[in-house]
Amino acid sequence: MFDSLDVESQSAISQTLFQLSKTVAIVQILSRKRDLLAFIENIFQLKNKIFERVKYIETTSAHTNLIKDLPKPEKLVAADFNSLVKFNMVTIKYGARVIVKDICWEIKPGEFWQLIGPNGSGKSTLITLITGDNPKAYGQDIVLFGMQKGSGERVWDIKNNIGHFSAEILRGFRRLDSIEKMILSGFYDSIGLYTFPTERQKFIAHDWLKLIGLFEVKHKDFLSLSVGQQRLVLIARAMVKHPPLLILDEPTNGLDDADAQIFSEFVNKIASESNTAILYVSHRKEETLLNPDYIFQLKPSILGSTGNVF
Repeated sequence: MFDSLDVESQSAISQTLFQLSKTVAIVQILSRKRDLLAFIENIFQLKNKIFERVKYIETTSAHTNLIKDLPKPEKLVAADFNSLVKFNMVTIKYGARVIVKDICWEIKPGEFWQLIGPNGSGKSTLITLITGDNPKAYGQDIVLFGMQKGSGERVWDIKNNIGHFSAEILRGFRRLDSIEKMILSGFYDSIGLYTFPTERQKFIAHDWLKLIGLFEVKHKDFLSLSVGQQRLVLIARAMVKHPPLLILDEPTNGLDDADAQIFSEFVNKIASESNTAILYVSHRKEETLLNPDYIFQLKPSILGSTGNVF
């Protein structure tokens, strides 16, 4: 219930619900143990399709097959840049409203970053500056994958270097593509497979499916998978080309504790076994699950959000 809310908003809603609970019966439905409201007294948990009353929420053991090495890319391409993203005194405003002010930030190959900040602090603005989707980037001192913004680069020159996952990516998605085709489409940056893949690409896709434990069901419809399994497939899809940068935008939203654990193990494995830099964007930390090397925090003010590294 708190997935899309920052810490202050969560606290405010919790206090409001606590006051309401004095006069109104409150029923909370949750998937993450950490979201349990402090005043909830009676807890029921679904076990084997039966609701049972429990004293404490029991976390289901997460089963994972992530013991194999990460599959190798189709071809090794030596990057000719030492910096993936570099912002120098970047200020973005819309009319009189300043969103971010004097942002200085650099992401280098292989680094694992988390971008945090409350709602409205400018996280999405920074992401769209990196992905090339924000025209406000022109006129700013931004270097992306060795290219100065506004120097004649194409949007696809930028996007070819990025694997991007967002929890909203499949909103309204109704295609009956197989799990295998979803992975293979990552080679072509398309939703759906419109090109005959090579035997080498099939071999790599199968290795990714074996890694995440879905090879035996590769011909099943992608939409038939659980939410947690879909996330694993989409990360594998984003990683088949071993992009220089993988952006994960609120990746654990909607996952239960067991799925969040497996997902996080997968991301940590990518961070430790590849040279892909990871940018993990979230309102809050997964303290015991994800292990970023650096945190870039946006702090809002009336003059625009500023950024700090720690």
